[in-house]
Amino acid sequence: MEFSCSCFIANANGTHPRACKSIISVGQSDPSIARVELKVCSARNTSGRSFVLTRESVICLQTHFIGSGRCTIQLKTPNANIFISEAPPVTLRHLVEIIEMVRRGESPSLNRAKDMKAKDFTMLQRSLRITRSSQYPAKCETFPLALKELIISGLSLKSVDPRWFELSSLTFLDLSNNLLGLFPKFEKEFSRISTLNKLRNLSLSCNHFKGFSPAFWLSLPRALLRLDLSCNSVKTISNRMTLLDELRELNLAQNRVTCLPEAIYKMSSLRILNLAGNNLYYSPASIRALRFDFVDFTGNPCFISRKRFSSDIIRPGSLIDMAAAVVLNYGLPWSILPWDLQMFAEDSLVVCCLCYKRTPKLMSSSKQCLLDLSSRSETVVRDSNGQGGRIPVLCWMCISCSHKKRHSSKVTR
Repeated sequence: MEFSCSCFIANANGTHPRACKSIISVGQSDPSIARVELKVCSARNTSGRSFVLTRESVICLQTHFIGSGRCTIQLKTPNANIFISEAPPVTLRHLVEIIEMVRRGESPSLNRAKDMKAKDFTMLQRSLRITRSSQYPAKCETFPLALKELIISGLSLKSVDPRWFELSSLTFLDLSNNLLGLFPKFEKEFSRISTLNKLRNLSLSCNHFKGFSPAFWLSLPRALLRLDLSCNSVKTISNRMTLLDELRELNLAQNRVTCLPEAIYKMSSLRILNLAGNNLYYSPASIRALRFDFVDFTGNPCFISRKRFSSDIIRPGSLIDMAAAVVLNYGLPWSILPWDLQMFAEDSLVVCCLCYKRTPKLMSSSKQCLLDLSSRSETVVRDSNGQGGRIPVLCWMCISCSHKKRHSSKVTR
């Protein structure tokens, strides 16, 4: 094992050098004799200084402040004290456990002590993986503030830890294989993720989520590049998802999604889309505006042979519908509207497949046709029966575009 910290070694001659950023590694110096070695390396001295830990060499351990990442190891041979600070508390506890085993005369199972290189010091406290409950920091402890990658997986977590959102340098957050979807206040407490401006990758897969409100999508950092929500039970996707206009990869596989947002055409940066194993019967025609590197629609009922339909019946729309369409088409502040009005308008509006403007559903004609995904993506996943290459798309046309199309058809005749 190895971890980064701030460390200095006080020798018996009374010299007290200044603490510096260091990497401490613990392992076997010689596997044939099962001897435990502790090595302290710094950027100036990458070869480091080694200490053989035996039952007799360790005098005592001072662990009163281990919760804040501090510990002192007092050695008899050589006569020196190792002062450790700014260490990850969980890892520091593990080090103490190993040393205590040595003091009891036990032989901990360790790999060979690692030799450090200069490049290792550029990665100090950048990554933390927690896959066991015993590794998780206690409430009185903190996460390393310089973390860029945090993985907390398989712990059956049912609550949101506010300490996650104190990691301002975080670019990768993996919370997969937990039970966060069972936490009633998840969206309220998780909304603080908006403070993580550098976050680029987020995984919430396998968390028993049944859906997300528009507020959840609004709280996500706009600069997010990859989002994994696979293996949940999500049925509907809000149009607010399309505000993530820098998103490049979206994984919604193995959910219960029945339809995609009409405004998906706004996600112009999207290159990887995985919707395998959902309940999609069709896709909005606006998806034709996007270009993909990879798409997967396999395992959806949209590939079941069905009779295609069209409808030219146009009915008067409500004033609320028409007003909502104007607000969206002219880029007016949508957030000033009451939330229930936003939800109502979102369900009653569609996107015209020709002009890409929002229009009331009642005032639009519709037609279903097939889209060859290979014309929109470099890689298209197909199942064992060859299905997955052509999907039904539902094309909506506003009154203006519908009249223009009819007029052009008459002129052609």
